[in-house]
Amino acid sequence: MCRNRSVSCIHIAVAYAPTFSRSREEKAAFYESLQSFLDSVPRSDQYVILGDFNARVGVGTAGDEWSRVRGTHGHGVMNSAGEDLLNFLARNSVLICNTWFKKKDIHKHTWHHPRYGQPHCIDYCIIPESCQRQCLDCQVLRSAECDTDHKFLAMRCRLAAVPSFCRQSKPANKPIASAVLTAPSNDEVREKYSTSLDAALVQNWPDELSVDGCWAALKTTVADVAQKCLGRERRKQPDWFLDNRPKIEAALRERDDCYRAWMSTNRASDQKLYKKARSSARRIVRQANQDWLRKQARDCERFSQTSKGGWECIKRIQTALDGLQPRKTAAIKNAQGVVCETPEATGTRWREHFDGVLKVISDFVPDAIDSIGQLPIRLDLENAPACSEIHRAMRALQNGKACGRSEITAEMLKCGSELVPRLEMLLAEVWRTERVPQDWADAILIPIPKKGDLSDCGNWRGIALLDVVGKLVARIISDRLQLVGEEYLPDSQCGFRRGRGCLDMVFLVRQVAEKLHEHSSKGIKGLCGVHRLAQSIRFST
Repeated sequence: MCRNRSVSCIHIAVAYAPTFSRSREEKAAFYESLQSFLDSVPRSDQYVILGDFNARVGVGTAGDEWSRVRGTHGHGVMNSAGEDLLNFLARNSVLICNTWFKKKDIHKHTWHHPRYGQPHCIDYCIIPESCQRQCLDCQVLRSAECDTDHKFLAMRCRLAAVPSFCRQSKPANKPIASAVLTAPSNDEVREKYSTSLDAALVQNWPDELSVDGCWAALKTTVADVAQKCLGRERRKQPDWFLDNRPKIEAALRERDDCYRAWMSTNRASDQKLYKKARSSARRIVRQANQDWLRKQARDCERFSQTSKGGWECIKRIQTALDGLQPRKTAAIKNAQGVVCETPEATGTRWREHFDGVLKVISDFVPDAIDSIGQLPIRLDLENAPACSEIHRAMRALQNGKACGRSEITAEMLKCGSELVPRLEMLLAEVWRTERVPQDWADAILIPIPKKGDLSDCGNWRGIALLDVVGKLVARIISDRLQLVGEEYLPDSQCGFRRGRGCLDMVFLVRQVAEKLHEHSSKGIKGLCGVHRLAQSIRFST
């Protein structure tokens, strides 16, 4: 498998051309069979042709008719068989690797004439013209014993051993670029999106209200308008690259121009210019990365007093240093440790793994649940959410979070005047029929790699991407339950309560410890004993 991820496999062909004394018909039949092989290779695959072609292609010069397929470091003088070979290669856009690397003559000779002892180069390694940069070296290894009168010709390529069954599928669409709605300088884009969304909702909203009909109209309209006005996200570059993009792109463009000039002329002066431009580009990229890291370090020191700003700087630095993380591994092993050989087996293994992690049966005592007293029934909780509740829950949604199957993000919901009334109609139908759309109940599981062997599913953790509108409804229900809980929860309960948290409990424990120490009491030992007891409990799933 070549490094190009779109390539599924590589084909290797071994050829032996007719000798110089053979007839023209035999030579024509040889090239016809070679042409049929090239035609049979799919366009997404690549190939290498190795063999004895009984032809001398000679030394190429810059600008000649075969400069694309023959380099300037060949050997000998071209004969008629070599001319036929070069014409065939030029028609198929393939090249001879032997002639592109500067070597000593002793590392070019593949065969010596048995009668005259004159050295020749008649064995070649041939690859497509598009793979020229993947060939790293090609030379004759004189010391290798092959039990033949030909020398051993070795070619070194940039290849990666990837199983052929792990073919990469067509990449999915990029997420909608909803982050532009939160930028202060994009007022025009935000106004255009809001106006288009209001008009589309009024036009596409169904006359007969139903849960499925309203939800289908809402998600389709919002996604279509957002894609039309905002577009899709492009490939995300690192922050240090974006901050220095004009300077880096100019250096990279100069390097590429020098490389193309060197490949077209193959002069030593152009090669020196290319190396100089490459060194300059590397220096500029490295300096931009280091300057950005220094700036982030200074920001961390400046935000050290506030936890949020400091942690955001640390997160950006970690992302820049770690680089891109793999989204999926090439091969997954099943429960017995055998590599899954088909995409269906891989999907089944992932399903089994997450079923074992997420579908855990909880053990509880029914009598303990029944012993809890019934609270008074609150009839006000059965009312459908009003516009004020939807507005409050919508403002509480965090920006920059991944979307679910509907592709709706929190930024899209916070724009437009017609969206909240339509959501109110949809939630009224949900409250009346007591059923929700299936998209709200479904979650997209995304595996995130951890450390260790990535072919083991246990070294991946899964995160669930829920629909944003479903999160909005859950937020409304949670706010209602918190208002009820404030009336019944004791003061000792600090978890999941507004205005209280872990710091209150730490302060309480500190006060208890100080009072116990002040009165020379040993009650603190009981607290430590409970902590050790909690660590020794064996949990079973």
